Amino acid sequence: MVVDVRVVREGDGRWAVLAGGLVYDCFDSEDEAVKTARLLKKAEDTLEEINELVWDKIMSLSKEERRFLSEYVGGQIVFNLEEAEEK
Repeated sequence: MVVDVRVVREGDGRWAVLAGGLVYDCFDSEDEAVKTARLLKKAEDTLEEINELVWDKIMSLSKEERRFLSEYVGGQIVFNLEEAEEK
């Protein structure tokens, strides 16, 4: 799911980062808002790419292998991103 990310100026003069029409965060500086919007868009794009790669890999398994994998992981696959930050 691709989320629309935008930066808009609010009535109080602050800059809001919108994600899917909802306020993600607000900033006093337009530069901070633009930087956050860029990072948010990159994160959304990365998650979409990861989702597609994982889905392709899972669909390459046989039905029996997918069923076993689902049971083995309790229906969810979770990644620990903190490990990546340590490297």
